[in-house]
Amino acid sequence: MAKLTWTEELAVGHLDLDYQHKMLIGYINNLEQAIEDESSRIVFELIFDNLVSYAKNHFHTEEVVMQEFHFPEFDRHLILHSQFFQTIANFRTKFDANENVERELLAYLEKWIVDHIKKEDKKYCPFIRE
Repeated sequence: MAKLTWTEELAVGHLDLDYQHKMLIGYINNLEQAIEDESSRIVFELIFDNLVSYAKNHFHTEEVVMQEFHFPEFDRHLILHSQFFQTIANFRTKFDANENVERELLAYLEKWIVDHIKKEDKKYCPFIRE
């Protein structure tokens, strides 16, 4: 598998949000590495928990920035964040039931983060200023 790489194409022009996007990509790459290393369930639990915790922090920061600059699609963007967490909760339920969802989760996250940044987060770029 090819690791995700941050490129300027993913930049939204806000230092904190761009940094947090880079960190999320790092967490996804950690998941990929754990799969390649055939790590224990405990390692996957730790990665899962850290990813979810960091995503919550990032979404909160992003939502504050969007509100601060009166992003007109704020409510719609909140729904997208909620849908993400529902999907992640479904993966966690399966994982906790000892299903092997790690590769499916990785595929979802790799597609989701790139699509979300390029198609959704880029929409707020014209509205935010540092």
